Amino acid sequence: MGAKSAVAAMIRRCECGKCIRILEHSSVVSSVSWSSDGSSIASGSRDDKTVRVWEVSSGQCIRTLEGHSSGVLAVSWSSDGSRICSGSHDETVRVWEVSSGQSIRTLKGHSSYLTAVSWSSDGSRICSGGSDTTVRVWDVSSGECMRTLEGHSSYVNAVSWSSDGSRICSGSSDMTVRVWGLSSGHCTRTLEKPSLVNAVSWSSDGSRICSGSDDGKVRVVGNAFEHSRDTPLR
Repeated sequence: MGAKSAVAAMIRRCECGKCIRILEHSSVVSSVSWSSDGSSIASGSRDDKTVRVWEVSSGQCIRTLEGHSSGVLAVSWSSDGSRICSGSHDETVRVWEVSSGQSIRTLKGHSSYLTAVSWSSDGSRICSGGSDTTVRVWDVSSGECMRTLEGHSSYVNAVSWSSDGSRICSGSSDMTVRVWGLSSGHCTRTLEKPSLVNAVSWSSDGSRICSGSDDGKVRVVGNAFEHSRDTPLR
């Protein structure tokens, strides 16, 4: 079991912690994401360079998405379940149509590998973060980079949208979480942490952010954004 754990995505029941499915790649699994209806899972592999789509009820791989030239480090479903985006060591974000398994858009602009991707709730935009220290915001229909958010001094490890699509938060190896206003592209809050930040997520009402760090702690910041305006810090 130990040998398989490095190359598998596992599904567990929350109430008992029991493993109910093991979904296997041929190499290390680096990212997983549920479809909004809970029927499918997307997984990305660092070494086999693929995104796989799994039917949860059967445990079967129903799509293998191939096109990246290097490892896949991040995956995310669109809210309507029709598309998946993936970020790769090949410095690109790819957008995939789930029904056909085809890559329908390749987003280029990062100067180093990608570590994080996330869809906006309306499915019109994707944000991505990477080892080039930037967060980029993409228009999915045109493939154009709408914003390049600069301010982190080290790798961006995680990104997350607010539910209303007006803000993004990002977590970095520079030991900060930054909150960005998208109408201006400015950083409106910098939250300093005592350790590298590996994960971030907004609450559904947009009032809180949780982050996970190298020091083994999850931190929740609440009510920090009620009076945050989309203007540059002075």
